[in-house]
Amino acid sequence: MIAAAMLTSAASAQTTPPYGLKKAKALYTEWVKDGAKYQPKKKAYYDQKLAALSLREQFTYHMIGPEAFTQICSMIPMRENARIRIYGTLNPYDFGMEGMYEGWSARQRDFFETHRDSVLTWLQAVIENQGFVGLNAQHLIIDLKGKELIPTLLTIYDHHGDNDILTTCMMLMYEYPPFANSAVNDQLQKSQPNTFSKYIRATPENIKAIRELATQFANFVEVKAGAYWVGKEGSQRNPLRKVTINAFYIAKYETTNEEFEKFVTATGYKTDAERHHDAMVFEPPLKEFRWIQDTTAYWRYPNGKTRGGIEKKMNHPVTCISYRDIQAYCTWAHVRLPTLEEWEVACRAGTKTDFFFGDDETKIGQYANVWHGHDHMKADYSDGYMYTSPVGSFKPNPWGLYDMYGNVFEFCSGQVSPTESKSVAHARGGSWWCSANACDSYNSYAIGQVNIHASFSNQGFRVVISSPAPPGK
Repeated sequence: MIAAAMLTSAASAQTTPPYGLKKAKALYTEWVKDGAKYQPKKKAYYDQKLAALSLREQFTYHMIGPEAFTQICSMIPMRENARIRIYGTLNPYDFGMEGMYEGWSARQRDFFETHRDSVLTWLQAVIENQGFVGLNAQHLIIDLKGKELIPTLLTIYDHHGDNDILTTCMMLMYEYPPFANSAVNDQLQKSQPNTFSKYIRATPENIKAIRELATQFANFVEVKAGAYWVGKEGSQRNPLRKVTINAFYIAKYETTNEEFEKFVTATGYKTDAERHHDAMVFEPPLKEFRWIQDTTAYWRYPNGKTRGGIEKKMNHPVTCISYRDIQAYCTWAHVRLPTLEEWEVACRAGTKTDFFFGDDETKIGQYANVWHGHDHMKADYSDGYMYTSPVGSFKPNPWGLYDMYGNVFEFCSGQVSPTESKSVAHARGGSWWCSANACDSYNSYAIGQVNIHASFSNQGFRVVISSPAPPGK
């Protein structure tokens, strides 16, 4: 019985006092003995007692409580060869991955959905404390679309090899285009006519593929299709307007040196900077908007060989690459650049102010690696970095995207004007070099431009993946 099993497994959580297992079990026991399920008049009494618990204690109660027990208390058909098979669903109650698991009561569903972010945080702590992922927990992660817990799930899998964890990851990725179009999903859909019987072999190749897809999925944020405000009133380059976009997934982080190195290793690609020896780098003291041409600079040595390489900066954004180089990477990785409008929609995260955190520019240091010095005549390490910082070092925007301002300019596809030259590329978000007195492009509306072959040590990119168009479109 699932709920009973959850009660037993939750016992180890007693070492985590905030979760109130003792209080939750006491209320659970009283509820069962009193037969409250069959006496609606007692509902108000138990609602009051439940409300008296802290939110964390209510979380524990809902995970082990009587509603789960009475509604999920049924034997799950045993599946054959579970250790050598990875099934497509957790049990027969998964109906097309739509809606919440039918085992939850209305009250449980309401609690989980209302307190989603807190529930996932508490759930992660319980999982890490227990060292395994119970069936109730797996269902809840799926129901809440808790992709944030994928790294935790994969860590637990590495220790215990529970294939249901991989099933959970696949269910989370149900509508994710790279998974939907993957060889793994193709095998799954062809395996059995019965949904619950669908499985793939737990081969090293399949396990690796699921892990890689799940890791990628965890690092992308879905942007819903719809109409959004972009631009700024009075701007000729980017006027205030409403645009309609299709759904897409955008990377939480800028593309890193590690990711670009995989591309180069696989393809032997030579960047524009390597071919033309004309990359532009920076080292103070330099007057505003002055850069140095360094024939030795390219992505492995983004500030020139005399200033060191990227050996200890593999989690920094790749730089000293051109728009042409990025297009080659995107073709190889089966991704693309965001359009100018897509980038702004994702950056704004539903806001209409100059910055996604409001109009107070003095807060920029909380969210971005930018230049805080009065000029560029001397080095500025006031935020810990003179050049790039590791991706994700500063606060994200409301949609969980990091470094949308600062660190590196991010290339986008598209044109500002239909008459502009095809040799012009555009980038957004500002960079580590930008300051309040020079450039000042670290906002939601500014659009920069550069030649498609130019390589600067402050320009990089993040990628997006298109969602399939709705039927009939």
